[in-house]
Amino acid sequence: MANYWFLLDQWPGIILAFALYFWFWSYRTHTQNEIEILDTLYPEGRSPSDWDKITNKRIVRYLAVGIVLVFMLLAALLQHPSLFALIMLALSCQDIIGNEILRDNLRRTFSDFDCNLPPDDPRCELYNGRQLAARHYWLDRPQLLRIAIMMIATVAILAFSLLPLSFAAQTSGFGLTMSLTATLTVLALACIIVANEFVMRRWRAARDDELLSVEIAFDEAMSARATAAAGPTESLEAKQD
Repeated sequence: MANYWFLLDQWPGIILAFALYFWFWSYRTHTQNEIEILDTLYPEGRSPSDWDKITNKRIVRYLAVGIVLVFMLLAALLQHPSLFALIMLALSCQDIIGNEILRDNLRRTFSDFDCNLPPDDPRCELYNGRQLAARHYWLDRPQLLRIAIMMIATVAILAFSLLPLSFAAQTSGFGLTMSLTATLTVLALACIIVANEFVMRRWRAARDDELLSVEIAFDEAMSARATAAAGPTESLEAKQD
């Protein structure tokens, strides 16, 4: 029974903990998936995956370590919503830097890409289609605006969480106690995380649908090409018979 009441008392923090786990899982899973997608944008042996060709590669190393550390800090600060919000802002700043590095590298590699295959080779359309889907997702979507909105919302919630400390007399008159403020802050932070991931989920789904349509068109082109190549052979065999 005591454990049951403990859960009732801690339910806002539990919701935030699940939101944080979902955020970390999504970050980790989709980062790995997107690395695989980036590797399929170019013909075999021509992918610009050489580490020496990446700009700002030293910053990328620091960001990779920093993101893990920030998520660890967020997990440690679940009971301290104001500090949690501050660390969320730090993660958003890292996200902006990482996005800009990725976008800069993609712009550079896309502009340098030349299929270098026969014009009628369906593989050219395949790689061009994949790159177009990647461009729509990483370059055309308002990724920086998404992060900026998330940061503005986080700052607003951070300011709200500090109201009882800065204006104790005024907030108490509205019944806004420290406990209620902390609960509302925790729930709002969880909502910000889930809303951000919902937007990303929709964008990723649109990207994946576009990539799937490219793959289907490529398979149909290859089938048509194989049928056309087999046609003359079958006609010759029929004449010989």
